[in-house]
Amino acid sequence: MPQNIPTVLCSTLDDPEAVLLDNISVAATAIKLDYPNWVVRTTSRTDERVIGKLKALGVIVVSARDDSTPIVEDQIENDHLLALKHGLSAAQNVKSGVVQYMDGDRAIMAAKYFPNDFTRLAEIAQGLGTKHKNLGYLNIRRTQKDFLDHHPSLTNTEQVFNYWYSQVFGMPIDMGSTTTIMTPDVIEMILTRSSAPDIERVNFPQPLWLIIAKEMGAHIYSDEIQNVLTYEAPEQNRAKITDADMKSVNEAQSPAQRYAILQAIYRSTLGTTGPRGSMSAAEWALRFGTEKIYLQLLHNHLDSCLADPSKRDEFVRGIEHELQSLETKGEEIRDLLSQPRSETEEIHDALERIGNLMVQPESRTKES
Repeated sequence: MPQNIPTVLCSTLDDPEAVLLDNISVAATAIKLDYPNWVVRTTSRTDERVIGKLKALGVIVVSARDDSTPIVEDQIENDHLLALKHGLSAAQNVKSGVVQYMDGDRAIMAAKYFPNDFTRLAEIAQGLGTKHKNLGYLNIRRTQKDFLDHHPSLTNTEQVFNYWYSQVFGMPIDMGSTTTIMTPDVIEMILTRSSAPDIERVNFPQPLWLIIAKEMGAHIYSDEIQNVLTYEAPEQNRAKITDADMKSVNEAQSPAQRYAILQAIYRSTLGTTGPRGSMSAAEWALRFGTEKIYLQLLHNHLDSCLADPSKRDEFVRGIEHELQSLETKGEEIRDLLSQPRSETEEIHDALERIGNLMVQPESRTKES
């Protein structure tokens, strides 16, 4: 692919158990074909073997211990912002016009299992640099199929905030994709505004970045990519995969099939609280807490983000209604998960009831 407008890829990587270690060599080689400058900011928990292998493969790695001065107090938000900061520095060094943020685990999985789609993502990033030298911001979103495959309704709080961000901005927005492409001036403003004492704190801060970009007058775009923006990296969940499951994985005919089987196995654990369960009451609390933060943030900045000011009152009522219903909905689901049940009862009763609670109007599914 042409490299006339180089793109710097920056990522945050949290891998305390080195579950991605065996994938790094293949992934890093593929990533550097499309992004010669890949900057990874590892968290304080990340295994040293992962850091060492990334460095050995020529990846620019900045570990948590290398950053003595935080940008913000919240550790998760700080990890994301420092990834942006070091990505911006690399872009300035190589005179890159575009920086792409993408979670490290998703980048590794995408480059390993879907290299063609990953290359397409790099081409989209270069396209923003061709269109804008300044004030460019591009939200990358999952296809509807990918979103629904990886987000069963029982875990789907994302439909709500994606719906409202899409409505307010007047275009499809996917805040859960974690992939954003920006010109350097937008990143500079994000870093400046995020450290201001009057700005809201958002531990997974992509919505705040979008709002800051809008308020500074950036050109906001949205584009869609297949396959690469998955809900979870399934290999991070091998503890929940039985020997029988792994037999079917190992018999897969292609990497893409292997990946799909791993995803299906992981999804089968969602919502259960038994030995293979991956959704606890604490996880539900995190999901509803994140949804509340994202919606409150949009509510606070509604006037500066409206694509159609005539719909302001309608959107205010809708967002406020959603915020009011969150506490009740969250309490009901957490109560269900805290009740002792047999595995059969969980599958046939609790999941059905949770799924019914999480169902959103059909119009939201189509538009978010």
